[in-house]
Amino acid sequence: MTASLALMVALAMGPEPGRATLPARVLPLPTDPAHLAVDGQRLYLSGFHSGKLVRFPAAGKEAVKELRLDGSGGDLVLADGKVFVGQVFKDSILVVDQATFEPVKRLPLGGEGCLAASKDGRTVYFASNKKEEFHVINTRTYQSRKVAYPPGGRGIGCLAVSPDQKLLYLGIQRGGKTPDGKQLSGGNCFLAVYDLVKQEYAGTVYLAQKRPNGEGDDGLPTSFAFSPDGGRLHVGTFQSPAGVLVVDAKKRELIGNLAFASRHQAPAFPWVDPLSVAVFDRWLLVAIRHNQEVAVVDLASHQVLAKIAHSAAVDLQSVVVHGGRVYLFGGSSSMSVVEGADVSRLMRSIDPTKAGPVRVTLVKQ
Repeated sequence: MTASLALMVALAMGPEPGRATLPARVLPLPTDPAHLAVDGQRLYLSGFHSGKLVRFPAAGKEAVKELRLDGSGGDLVLADGKVFVGQVFKDSILVVDQATFEPVKRLPLGGEGCLAASKDGRTVYFASNKKEEFHVINTRTYQSRKVAYPPGGRGIGCLAVSPDQKLLYLGIQRGGKTPDGKQLSGGNCFLAVYDLVKQEYAGTVYLAQKRPNGEGDDGLPTSFAFSPDGGRLHVGTFQSPAGVLVVDAKKRELIGNLAFASRHQAPAFPWVDPLSVAVFDRWLLVAIRHNQEVAVVDLASHQVLAKIAHSAAVDLQSVVVHGGRVYLFGGSSSMSVVEGADVSRLMRSIDPTKAGPVRVTLVKQ
């Protein structure tokens, strides 16, 4: 572990820090929050339990639109003026016109998995959680190309296109091998990198952690966030004591981790599930489920500068950054929206030489 990462861990476990507040708008949600996509002032939300796709305004009084799905709501992305949403238990992707909010196509490629879209909106990628494959979908013609996972790979946790649009990153749950070609007991999760230009895999990175007794952990990759220059990839995890994993995207090597101490559990649980990661300006935002907070980490030093939470216990499982706003939500019936300018103002006021991260409370506007 590097010195900066060790410092981060020490700060996470340090004494009670200073305190601050951060204004937030609270939006009541018309469905249970499974996955979120943002397009300007419109928010699109799929509900796993409700089986709905919902469109509603981030601000203003536009009417809420609801569309009943064929199955439970899964992952979703926006591309080419359409919503692509996975339909869990129905093994299909529903394509919905954004303007009319009406279905235009059903793609029988599977409904349980992860979706990502190219920056130009011409291509959508669907990685299956039930089959050992992903699909490259033309958003105009709906024609698709199937690509098998690397040998032994199965299950998907997260999916992302590289900032330069040349690579597809797959967080695969099972089947990875250590650099010496071995598999440990446990999950053996790994990162697969697929070259979209050459149409072949460029390499893999073993992500599972080796325990002191020689066994592997059961951690799963759950989200990706690239540094602004694309040089580092941060991986949110589930069931991993290592916390957020840090990968050198150019060398394709695991170079460190950001571990977080338990806030509420006594005795402390082995992991706190930093499920969701996102980059805003020069900070990494980490939604830590068990701690019910969002850690703000300096990307250069990996020092935790602040920890953001509600005044009462509220689930914080996902963080999404879009259009200068930060969206925070979890298992509750509301979402907190924080203006990026307010986050920047607060973070620039924090003295990183002071002991411990600042405790920040979200205050309803």
